[in-house]
Order: sequence, then structure tokens, then C-alpha cells
Amino acid sequence: MKLILLSAAVLATFGLPAPAATISIHAPTAANGSFDVVVQATDLWAGRDPSTDGIISYGFDIAIGNPFLLTFDGADSGPLFDPATTEPGTDVFGAASGFFISDPVPEPLILAILHFTRIGVGSVDITISSDLSNLFQGLQFLNEPFAEPIAGTVDIADAPEPATFVIAALGLAALGIRRRKRPLDRMP
Repeated sequence: MKLILLSAAVLATFGLPAPAATISIHAPTAANGSFDVVVQATDLWAGRDPSTDGIISYGFDIAIGNPFLLTFDGADSGPLFDPATTEPGTDVFGAASGFFISDPVPEPLILAILHFTRIGVGSVDITISSDLSNLFQGLQFLNEPFAEPIAGTVDIADAPEPATFVIAALGLAALGIRRRKRPLDRMP
């Protein structure tokens, strides 16, 4: 009985974990040359009071699984944020235009558009992560809990070059023409 009362007291004091905004990362599954990755958020006010809360910034780090295959060329912030910068301990940081972003906000809210260039052949992972002990990372709000994590991994494979398709098509066409021109064997 004491254990049940203690558990109830802890839940009453600290509450259950609040629902959080949903962070998603949209990237092509295959790419050659330059391409973009979009980091966005939905359910922004899940577990929050939108009448008193607001988004003040976002920040995260980027890790490339094999830097010999891919380069990070920079980032643009979403339309409700000032231009993307870096802050101590972040690869990408964006502050809300004005003091903060309040409800209503069109969803999904684009946080950043990341620019990459493929420089080698092979599959490569891009990992986005935030360390909430750094005040410049995560999706930062005015009220408690102050920040929510931004994290995810995408795998980018090679995309066949258009020239590869053209060469393959020409080869198949040549085989077809050669086969038609070959004389038929006659039986004696």
C-alpha cells in the first residue's frame, strides 16, 4: 500500500511524460550530385498550452557516415526563422523571426533545408541529433519542458545516372537489330 501511495505522489508531483512534437526528416532515397534534406516538425503544441507557449529556436548537429561520399554544403532556415547560423556546439541553428513563434502555425513547420553534394559512390547515412544539455540544441520553447529533441537518420543510395539508362537502351536496341538481320538457318 505504501508503494502505491509513493508512486501516486511521484506521478502527482512530476506528472507523466508530456506528448512531444514530431520531428521528421525528408530526403531522397537515392541521389547523385546536389540534393536537399528537409527537417520539419508537426504536432507542435502536443502537451503544451499554445496560448502561453511559443517556439524560440532550433539547433542540431549533422554527422555524415562516410565524409568521402558526401559533403554538407550549408542550410537554409524555414520561413518563420531567421537565416540559419551556427551557435556553440551546433552545426545548424535558427532563431524564430521576432521573439518567438506562436500558435497558429501552419504544419508541418519547416525548421531547416539542408544542402548536400554527393562526391563518391556508395550508400551513406546522414544522422541529425540534438543534445538537450546544450541550450542551443533541440526544438526550444518558452515554457517547460524547455526543449524537445531533434533526431533521425536517413540513408542515401546512389541514383543511376541518366546516361547509364541511355547506354543500356542503345545496347539492347543494337542486340535486337543484329538478331533481326541474322539469316535464318535452313534445313536441308
